[in-house]
Amino acid sequence: MREYRAIYTSGVNLFEAKLSGVGRYEGAGRKYLPAESHGRYDDADFDENAQVEFRSRFRKGGPGQVWGFVFHAACWEIIAALFQPDIQLIFSLCFSMPIHFESILDWGHDYGGIVVGIPDNENPPMLTHLPRPYIPGYGRDPYNMYSIRKLFNSTDIPKHMLIDIPALGNPIKADGDVFRLLPNELLQAILVELPREDVANLRQASPIFASLHLSESFWASRFWRGHEFHYVFETVRSRPDSWKRLYLALRYMEPRLADRKRIWSLALELESLQNQVSGTICKGARLLTVFDTSKNGRVKKNEHTSDWKELEWHTAGINLCTEYELFFVGCRPWFARILRFRPRLRVRHLWVSFVRMSGHSFVSGFRFVKPNGKVDSLGYIHPNQEVEIRFSDGRHESPYTISGWQLAVENQGFRAVAVLTADGTMSCWAGEPDGVPRWRLQGPGKRMSAIKAEFDALKLVSLSRNVPCSEGTIRDFDRREYAWKPDIPPDHIFLDHPDDLVSFGIIPYPLTAIMFGGSRGELLSQLTEIVIHKGSGYMHCIEFLYTDPSKDMFIGDPDCELHMHDRSRRSIMIDGPGGERIVDAKKRNQGRRNDVLLLQTNRGREFLLGNETKWPLERWDSIASGSLVTGLFHIDRTPIIRIGIMSINAESNGD
Repeated sequence: MREYRAIYTSGVNLFEAKLSGVGRYEGAGRKYLPAESHGRYDDADFDENAQVEFRSRFRKGGPGQVWGFVFHAACWEIIAALFQPDIQLIFSLCFSMPIHFESILDWGHDYGGIVVGIPDNENPPMLTHLPRPYIPGYGRDPYNMYSIRKLFNSTDIPKHMLIDIPALGNPIKADGDVFRLLPNELLQAILVELPREDVANLRQASPIFASLHLSESFWASRFWRGHEFHYVFETVRSRPDSWKRLYLALRYMEPRLADRKRIWSLALELESLQNQVSGTICKGARLLTVFDTSKNGRVKKNEHTSDWKELEWHTAGINLCTEYELFFVGCRPWFARILRFRPRLRVRHLWVSFVRMSGHSFVSGFRFVKPNGKVDSLGYIHPNQEVEIRFSDGRHESPYTISGWQLAVENQGFRAVAVLTADGTMSCWAGEPDGVPRWRLQGPGKRMSAIKAEFDALKLVSLSRNVPCSEGTIRDFDRREYAWKPDIPPDHIFLDHPDDLVSFGIIPYPLTAIMFGGSRGELLSQLTEIVIHKGSGYMHCIEFLYTDPSKDMFIGDPDCELHMHDRSRRSIMIDGPGGERIVDAKKRNQGRRNDVLLLQTNRGREFLLGNETKWPLERWDSIASGSLVTGLFHIDRTPIIRIGIMSINAESNGD
């Protein structure tokens, strides 16, 4: 597996991708590839002058810098056996994915079990190859497999591989079988459409199917798309003399084909993305980005783009990378589009388009149907994968005014969207919001007349709404600057954080919140103990225990410390039933502030979250806006760091 190809380009010419020829990896050092796709490093007439020096990452330099994305040559042949790859489109897809230190593109999957995420403190896990993945055949050529080709001549198949599938007995009499009236041709037609598991279940349940002779057409169907041996693509080029004998032999050796099957599944994922994205264009009025530029540095002025820079924007998006070189996590805002709605955003219908990637749906675009019937589109529109925004209460009949968005957003993009109306009503979700951080993009005011959105090659990566100048901005900690897990804290809760990087929305990560006292303090009277779990010097889990164990909750990863040294468990008893409450939170006045908080109860007791050492002369400043602490929040990473406080007015008293 030392032979490889690359999809490459030169400099910042992102729309001039090419497929290289086949090169050979010779270890560290400079890499050279045949410039043309038909070339090979071992061709007798190979011209070394017709090759390019290749880098797997973009480097600043002259226009001749060649860089791109590497594929094993055998894996590329498997891709080409499945579908006709669009070189430019696949380059664009690759450019839209984060790339980790080992040049692993992060598509949101584990490559069929050969990569794993390594925790990286405040960053998402970095992907790395497993040293010895337990996959039979891994590391060998998955394309040229002589062990498969030799089975096409049934006389070459050893007898021990031809163990027939036993007939299934069934106590149900055939005259009671609902399938007994169907002709043989229809029975066979049913079987060829079913996957292996369903065929077995049907033969178990039906005496008619159990006794049915399985035709050559049935055995041939096992190699169709969606069936168990679709990845044996050799059947497309060469017909075996016995489909049944080929099937039985492959079933016998199926465990040894695990790596071919793994790569075929990844190729199917890539094919699905190409099929979804092919032919779509990013709709809306164009704005320039770092990656989408114009020769004169200007955009075409129209009713949407005129004076757009003078608008103030509130933006939702996680880990947006505007660098060519360093792109380890998040999304690349490749294309920017804008739509203006005067005097406000009012629609008869709103349709949300989605694209599927790695088993999940991501928002790719919007189709706004105005009250007059005119349609404005933003982003990539997929008519076959659209969902209309609806309201469950029926109060908002068409048309309605949109004043904001409720969004489910993660590192790879937006998983779901709902709209907010001027009176605060939220629509039903469109998409897959479960378990995904939530972001409320509403702005200080209610009126919205412009939308700016950024996209990579297939999906939405940031969404902005304009904020009229008359509505002003919030200067303190603003919950609308972040995505929240499991949900956005209610508006009546005060949020305070000792770290300016978090308070001003500079750290681009979701925040995880836990309301251990309940949203109104109703659980504080049952709180009896706080348990802090540490490992390797960091907090990994904080437990909150109650008089009713069914209400116990935690924040962080309860299993993380099992794999760490220097584990410790610190218990802090709280007399919640007796009226003890946490009434203040303090930060260090000097030095490091972001990992340590000093909590104080109404009985004068103090305890630390974070470093257990409190020096006598240290000065601490109060940060709790309310006087009744009911929750904590921190950036969504393990270990638990950068902790903030959630509090409510003392009048609630937690009773």
